[in-house]
Amino acid sequence: MSFPEEEAFNEYQLAKNMAAKIGAEFHSVTCDPETLIENTEESLWVSELPFINFHGVGKFILSRLARTQVTVVLTGEGSDELFLGYVVFQPGKGDASDQMMDRLKPTKPPRGRTVRRTIRALGFLPMSEYAITLSTR
Repeated sequence: MSFPEEEAFNEYQLAKNMAAKIGAEFHSVTCDPETLIENTEESLWVSELPFINFHGVGKFILSRLARTQVTVVLTGEGSDELFLGYVVFQPGKGDASDQMMDRLKPTKPPRGRTVRRTIRALGFLPMSEYAITLSTR
């Protein structure tokens, strides 16, 4: 995926170079703000979950391209987690073990009408992080 308006997150050239280096066929999609907005509703429909950013919309756009071009998609998804690339995994900087221990501590149950309706409809809240998003309504 190419993010031409967000150079800090645009890994297009790195992906293209890697594909050339290993001899892989390279395909890409551009995810500019207009494209993300245009695909938000359909992405929500197929994911059946609320989201707080456009990552899922970008992946939806990429999966639609993949369906027309290739059988298998090789992405970098999960490599930051696997190779401990995020600061959250680095000791002394809020590493993963600290994060896990924080999640085990008792917390106040999520509040808000939309949160209660979601829990009533599903029997659970899919991700506790959604409570913040859902609590605003």
